Amino acid sequence: MVDFGTVSKPELNSLLRQFYGSVRNTKGQQYAISAYAMPHTDSESELDQTLSKSELQTQLDIANYKNEELKRENSMLRKSLSLFQELPSLLDQVRELNEMKAHHPRNIQDGSQDNATMEKDGTSSEEIKTEQQGAGDMVELAEGVTIKNNVLARLSKDPKKKVTELMSVFFTRQLMASSSLSGKQTNAWRSLDAKKQLDPNIVAAIAKYVQEKHSDFTFKDVTNVMRTKLNNESKNRAMKTEGTFSGAELLGDSHGD
Repeated sequence: MVDFGTVSKPELNSLLRQFYGSVRNTKGQQYAISAYAMPHTDSESELDQTLSKSELQTQLDIANYKNEELKRENSMLRKSLSLFQELPSLLDQVRELNEMKAHHPRNIQDGSQDNATMEKDGTSSEEIKTEQQGAGDMVELAEGVTIKNNVLARLSKDPKKKVTELMSVFFTRQLMASSSLSGKQTNAWRSLDAKKQLDPNIVAAIAKYVQEKHSDFTFKDVTNVMRTKLNNESKNRAMKTEGTFSGAELLGDSHGD
């Protein structure tokens, strides 16, 4: 302890200044501690809530945007799938148009066939002149079964090919894929749908014409070629359908609503 009886006035003033300074420091520390421990005011709480709501709204906006993007992608995939499913039918139509053009060649009608084509087909210039003269004439193979003379002239010299070419003239690929000679399913390729019978009048007309041109080619030979053609068309059609469904299932599994 300090003996105030022996302390001079300057020393006493110095001690007092130290004491007051110590008191001020202590009060400052207490105020800082109390301010730190003091709970947030209402305005500070409201500010925190506002920030929290703002963050949630931002996250919600982002989620909604991503959801809309997924919906757009799903819609595009569905449109692509729809086009993909229609593709086999469109390809069949294109092939049928090409086959029709092949059986009505422009070079026969306008007389512009070149030597290379004549040599390949084994057709002489005299035969071409005869074909050109009767290009517009119709030939009746059987009652109600007619065909243009120039189409007959362009048929293959091979009897098997001649049969298939005549079938393509009178029947579409879709019809051949869903038909048989007897109207029954064959063992070669069974389809889910019942087979329709190919027009027997046209079948008989084709067989008669081919046999007239190739005497060693029997009626059984003709029908065997026809059955092979019908089975191949049925098989190709079924394979296209299976490929389409597989693609649809794949997209359906990968992208749901």
